[in-house]
Parts: sequence; structure tokens; C-alpha cells
Amino acid sequence: ELANRIEKDCSSTRDNIRSNLANPSGAVYVGVPSNYSVSLAPQLIQRMRLLYPNISVHVVEAFSSAVFEWLINGRLDLAVLYHSKERCVERSLPFLTEEIMAVTLPTMFDGSSSLSLEFIANRQAIVPHRPHLLRLALEAKYQQLGITFVPKLEIDSLRGMIEMAHLGEGVALIAPSSVYRDISEGKLKALPLKPGLQFTTVLGLTSARQPTRLSSIVVDVLHDIAHELAPKLGWRVDFSNHQEEEY
Repeated sequence: ELANRIEKDCSSTRDNIRSNLANPSGAVYVGVPSNYSVSLAPQLIQRMRLLYPNISVHVVEAFSSAVFEWLINGRLDLAVLYHSKERCVERSLPFLTEEIMAVTLPTMFDGSSSLSLEFIANRQAIVPHRPHLLRLALEAKYQQLGITFVPKLEIDSLRGMIEMAHLGEGVALIAPSSVYRDISEGKLKALPLKPGLQFTTVLGLTSARQPTRLSSIVVDVLHDIAHELAPKLGWRVDFSNHQEEEY
């Protein structure tokens, strides 16, 4: 009788594993910086609902510092993080590289194909407060150039920065993918910076627990989405099969 019960348990476990492999289920918590809340997060949710309806993806949007902290303490399973020495995680995969640009009204700086960092250094730029990584990167760049940087507005809200650009209150220094719809509709324009300023992102995985198959599935879907959107949004996808196998 005991042997029969054990045999039934083994058979039931085997059936459950096969079912989960064919149709995985569970929840994955994904953190994204505000810059990717429009361009990446909706695509991820839509794709996961189509391909893996039994996997619930919870997307959490915040500025990069908060996303990093939540990943470290285990609140998130994985996150899109800006690559930096100050905020590194034990397990990560290269993901995207994107140019930061000057986003303004189409009527501003008419005829200009770019804006110099020197030109916008004196009360032209709309940026986040310290210690946002964009602000720190800008200050490091200006220090390297020997130019004093004084922002016009400091706003810890991506939506707020974009709205101020709509009002013609200055130049929002942001990733153009976060406003690609406004740019394509002619409501805003994005001018390259001279010299350029890039941000590289990674897909970080929490060290609070071992990576799961569900997390691996979400990583693969993010990879596919990034490749599909890259030509339209100007992303460079930094992702290799070798690194995927290591993960």
C-alpha cells in the first residue's frame, strides 16, 4: 500500500513537470527604468500574454536607483538596469545601448541637426536630480570637457520632463525611445548631442534566489522584442548566444 502511494506520487509529479514544461505557469516580477516604461514594458506584457498566458508578468516602473534596490533585496526577479560600476549585480546579461538626445519642440533650434553639450550647459537642460545615473553621467562628461554645467530644470519624473519639453521650457535630455510616438507624430524632435552620450543597459537577475525557468523565458522574450524594435528605436542590442547559454 505504501509502495503504491509512492508510485502514484511519482507519476503525478512526472505529469505535473511535463505539463509545466509544455505550458509553464507562475509569476515574474520585472523592473524597468522610466525610459523603457513606454517602449519596452507594454510589448513585453502583450507578448507574454500571447505566448505564455499562464505566466503572470508584473512590471514595476521606477527610476533606475529604485529598480536596482528592489532587485538587490529580492522584490524583483529581473530588471533592466543601466550599466555602471556603482550599481552592479552578481548575475547580468548585456542588453541595449542607446544614445541620449536633446528632446525639444519641433520649432526650437530650427535648422540644427545636433546640439553641443557646451551650448546647453548654461540653463538649457531639463534633467533629473542627483543621484540619477543620467545626471551623474552628464556631470562626469562636463567635468571631462572642463565645462560648468547648470541645468534649467531638475525633475525626478520622466513624464514631467517630457511635458516641460512640450511646453517649450527647455531641452529634455532623455532616451528618444521614451518619446518615439511623439517624435513620429511631429510633436517633438530629438537632436543628437555633440559629443555623444550613450547609456548601456543590462538585464540583471536577483541574487536573493536562484534563477528560474520563468525568468529565463522572460529574458528570451525581452531579447526578441529588443531585436524587433531596434531598427525603429535606434537601439543597439548587446546580446550573444554565448552569454545566454551561460545564463
